[in-house]
Amino acid sequence: MAESKLVYIALVDHEIGGVEQKILGQFDALKAHGVSIHLVLVSNRPLSEVFRHQIESRPGIVHLLFNVQTNFLQKRFKKFEFILNHLSQYKPAETTIYMRFPAADPASYLFFKQVKQSGFKLYTEHQQIENPYRQFNFIKGYFLIAVLDFLYGKPIRKLIDGFVGVCQDITDFEASYLRHHVKQYLTLGNGIHVGAFPARIPLQSSSDLEIIFVGAGYRTNGLHRLIESRKIAISKGNSQSLLVHVVGDSNEMQFNKDLVLKYGLEKEFVFYGFQKHKDYEHLFNTSHMAMGTLSFSRIGLHSASTLKLREYCSRGIPFFYAGDDIDFPDDFPYHLKLADNDLPFDYELLEEFNRKMHFAENVTEEMRTYAKYFLDWTQKMNKLKDFLLED
Repeated sequence: MAESKLVYIALVDHEIGGVEQKILGQFDALKAHGVSIHLVLVSNRPLSEVFRHQIESRPGIVHLLFNVQTNFLQKRFKKFEFILNHLSQYKPAETTIYMRFPAADPASYLFFKQVKQSGFKLYTEHQQIENPYRQFNFIKGYFLIAVLDFLYGKPIRKLIDGFVGVCQDITDFEASYLRHHVKQYLTLGNGIHVGAFPARIPLQSSSDLEIIFVGAGYRTNGLHRLIESRKIAISKGNSQSLLVHVVGDSNEMQFNKDLVLKYGLEKEFVFYGFQKHKDYEHLFNTSHMAMGTLSFSRIGLHSASTLKLREYCSRGIPFFYAGDDIDFPDDFPYHLKLADNDLPFDYELLEEFNRKMHFAENVTEEMRTYAKYFLDWTQKMNKLKDFLLED
């Protein structure tokens, strides 16, 4: 019998971001586990020099540049036709397709249907709840996506052989489409290449509490919860000094900046904008802890698997967040889980956590060891390999 081949398809940006780093990490680890894998990256723009160099140094990666200029829907049809033409070189009986789930619409439905009719096995990976409207969570900006998903979401999912959810909420949501069509599924938290992140070297801080937050400032990030909680603490007489480094930017970040100005906290919250890793790595050394996502509850998620927490753990810096993460059990000693809602929290919890971490020994070393054993792609992809390619 011929060796089973895995073709991993991903729609990517032309620059290397978190998603692209994840995909390359998955590819490297699957290949290290002996999987016969081809990675097909599809972008609308030519890849940056850095990204191009990364894929050229890895045999088995194909980049498809799709730059057809037409209206949105026609472009979607043509893009999937473009990918389908590439897949014609593989033998369906010997090939499993693994694809990051694209939005549901007539173009993606036709693509999935043609892939299945060709005889391929088809698995999808889900990073988010694609249609929060199905949970009566009417998020602004999702209306068209929700309508298309109501029309095409279930028919598409009937075509797949199985799926991977990165947290239990997502797995449960995907399974809800398929009550009468039992599928194989796997809940597998995101991984990370631990060696890509240098260990934190704790240095003396100029503040009683120094925090780093790396994120775009989206409403789900929940930075407003920290700002509001700090304001309440000050109004109650808290005199401990605070310094928060905010690395990242988006249109939604302006809300947080305005809130800081409103409360007169400009000296405590420093906004750096978007920066490359090497430009903010020094902030991990002076910070006592890092902030994860605090407001996924806004979109109906109470569990998640963010790359942010995995980076923090790899660097060896304690962190706080809200909700559940499949890879960090409640007894993990170097995290603080806050109330899973969108309200201010007791700011003194952070100070107590900081005191606890101050007296703990070998924090950085133990966090990195944990990351290597439980978070690294090498560990994660062994499970994915068994799931996708088992007979």
